Amino acid sequence: MGLLAHARKSLIGLTTDSPDTIFVDVAVCVGGNVVHEELNLEWSKNKPIRLNCGELKPGTYTIKAMEPGTINSIDTEIKILPSDSIGDEVAIVVGNRLPEPGEKTIVHLVSLENRYEDNSLSFNFNKYGNAVPFISLYNWSFTCLTEDETFSNLLQHLNHSSSLRLPNISKAPKPPGEDTVNRYLAEGYVPLPHYFREGSKGVSWYRSPLLPGRAVNTIDLKNFPVDCADELLRYHTKTGLLDASYAAAWELGRLLCLRDKRVSLELYRWKRGHTQLIKAMAQQYEYPHLPFRANDPGKIALPEALNKWLSDISLLKGLPFQYLVPDERMLPPESLRFFYLDPAWIASLLDGALSIGRVNKKYNKVITKRPLTDSVNASNSVSGVLIRSNVIKGWPTLQVNAYDYKFGATDDRNKPMPKEQGIISVPCMRMERITDDILICLFERDFNVLDIHEKPEMIHFGFQEDTTKGSYSKKPMDKDGKQNDNTIGAKNYDVNNRLIKPGELATELDSIKSILGYSNDSKITSAQFALSMVEGVSQVRFIK
Repeated sequence: MGLLAHARKSLIGLTTDSPDTIFVDVAVCVGGNVVHEELNLEWSKNKPIRLNCGELKPGTYTIKAMEPGTINSIDTEIKILPSDSIGDEVAIVVGNRLPEPGEKTIVHLVSLENRYEDNSLSFNFNKYGNAVPFISLYNWSFTCLTEDETFSNLLQHLNHSSSLRLPNISKAPKPPGEDTVNRYLAEGYVPLPHYFREGSKGVSWYRSPLLPGRAVNTIDLKNFPVDCADELLRYHTKTGLLDASYAAAWELGRLLCLRDKRVSLELYRWKRGHTQLIKAMAQQYEYPHLPFRANDPGKIALPEALNKWLSDISLLKGLPFQYLVPDERMLPPESLRFFYLDPAWIASLLDGALSIGRVNKKYNKVITKRPLTDSVNASNSVSGVLIRSNVIKGWPTLQVNAYDYKFGATDDRNKPMPKEQGIISVPCMRMERITDDILICLFERDFNVLDIHEKPEMIHFGFQEDTTKGSYSKKPMDKDGKQNDNTIGAKNYDVNNRLIKPGELATELDSIKSILGYSNDSKITSAQFALSMVEGVSQVRFIK
């Protein structure tokens, strides 16, 4: 029991690429106030700084590292989310029984207080014999899946051989126009039913904002604003079909804005105030000899709530999913699809939303230009990924990182990206589960490498299985977290009861503790035992 329980405490680490050792004063600040300070800390590439600053509440913190006697500091900003637990101490109890694959396992957390003799530390059965009642403080259940349904295996078997588009038409004998239709399908178009105003119906092309490649065959952004969705309908002469993509986006933006009464009222009031301000400025310029009230510059700024709503829909938040993936065959089960965001589609969506409350055509372009242009420019190089898989449902806290890096022919494609100089993570603009098994990620610009991994906090104990002998073995970690070449654990597994024997594992670790960097003066502690047995989180890398 002493080996299976330990405490973990997360610290803030500061690294540097400089091999030279310097001494710095470090302060953790929030809102201009210092919440933690440590002085005269040794800092170099081989000796990172670890700050034991206690539990930090969610928020944005600035870490300042300054050499004594200087005024310049190296500032690092970190954001702590409500789901994080920085500086918090967490108790860990490890079970030594391996669960049975395919069977439901129930775990109970019980208290063993006053159950051990003071001197011998042997368990006190008291009057109960071999069946001892316990109070269950907390319990939960889980099912251990087969190897085919692990985090890594699910991701490695995702269908990612296609882009976000319908498959080509391929018939024999080849019908006329097949090549033309396939070219449209390659650009992400889908033929959908189209109901016209006069009651007739037909088929028109529709393309979502998620393109299989970079945007081609779009509309000129200088055409905005437009008065109605029909202005954005286009006729494709080669197929004889209408393209309703941008008209649908414009109408969707208008309906979304009308649905949200708070946003539509804010937009109307802002436009009316803006129009009045422009007229007053024109009159003041034309009649400078007349007295005028001072103009309120606050009316020019877009209201914060409206600006946030426009930003959200430009990132596709709140949009019906069928507008993003109009045909299920584009995103089949257990698949991953890369895409680029169509700036013209986003421009149409925003223009439709901003069409609410256009009281004067003369000022439409003046009023619409600023927010529309800002949003379109922000979306101009956005790329992303859609994942539909049971891994999204099974691991809701998984993390996704993208990198703008191209591997060379001889590069190690599994190297840890963040530690490489010159490799910068592409900022993520949106990462959200749309349904239980569908995840969407939007990144600020194009990327070449996508890493999907479990949350770093989900480190766990682990072994290598020897299927021929029915046993497990382990290459332990040393005190610096690096894997050692010595192997332990091959004899310390009870196959019949699926039990790991921690006492015998600790004895093996004792024999090599000097190699692992631990002192020979005492036996392996629970913390050292935990660090030796730890495994990192699973990660799968996709390279575009």
